[in-house]
Amino acid sequence: MQEWVPEGESVKEWTQMITVTGAKDLANNPNGTPQRFVESMAAGYRKACPSSFSAVTFRAGKMSGYDAFSAIVSCGSSPLTDGRTSEAAMIMAIKAQHDYYTIQWAHRGAASATSIVVDAASWTQRFRALAPIKICALVPGEAAPYPSCVG
Repeated sequence: MQEWVPEGESVKEWTQMITVTGAKDLANNPNGTPQRFVESMAAGYRKACPSSFSAVTFRAGKMSGYDAFSAIVSCGSSPLTDGRTSEAAMIMAIKAQHDYYTIQWAHRGAASATSIVVDAASWTQRFRALAPIKICALVPGEAAPYPSCVG
């Protein structure tokens, strides 16, 4: 897992965070789909804030040639900040050859007792910023910046 926040913020106190995760060999489960993977993550949001939870399917299709699915999930009142903020996240799951990857862009804002309205234009802009991400096979002996992938 890798996490990035704006300069001057921390992974405990942030306004935006991008997180990339990988789950080794999870794609070998024939019953798994990117949509089910995202839905399982969304269930955690739903459990954390049942009265202000919302979710919207964002995109389904391919990323780097692999099946992908993304949704926007949110809590009007985030338990992670003791209700001081809301939290919304675009969660994209990619089912690669053997592994699953997620790319998440989370945003915290003003707390709300009700669900947050999804600003489609804002999330579309974030999605486009992430769209150049590629999933590439590791080439034995190749080091960063992985010319076989970025070339």
